[in-house]
Amino acid sequence: MNKIKRKIHLDKIIKLMKKDYPLFYKLKDYGIYYHLTKKELKYVLSEIFGQPVKKYRNQIINENNGREIYGEYSGGIWYKREYDEYGNQIYFEGSSDTWSKWEYDKDGNIIYEDHSDPIRYKFVNDFLEKNKDLIENNKKKNIPR
Repeated sequence: MNKIKRKIHLDKIIKLMKKDYPLFYKLKDYGIYYHLTKKELKYVLSEIFGQPVKKYRNQIINENNGREIYGEYSGGIWYKREYDEYGNQIYFEGSSDTWSKWEYDKDGNIIYEDHSDPIRYKFVNDFLEKNKDLIENNKKKNIPR
């Protein structure tokens, strides 16, 4: 396939996958994943997320500054994050139809937040806070999720 046709093909994949999560699962399920080179996959992911993708490993995607912008686990569980220009997380969306939004003042303090399910948000945050050392150790050991 010549370069122009291949680019048109990749752009069709991007359009198809733009809002189709879990992303890696669907790319594999549709038979697309295995027909992309690493360079093409990086291009597709960068276009889907609207920014250069620095790294994708174990179905975790990082942006250029190293922050996670997407993650996927077995069973179809996924999450997506967005950050402002100062590195503050401004949006979170997850596979369980949950979302959160934040706004910050010029000093980086949260001035507004909204959650689709505030009780669940507090429960998950409390769990993550209590288990952050275990989670970090598993990431370092590259234990599958």
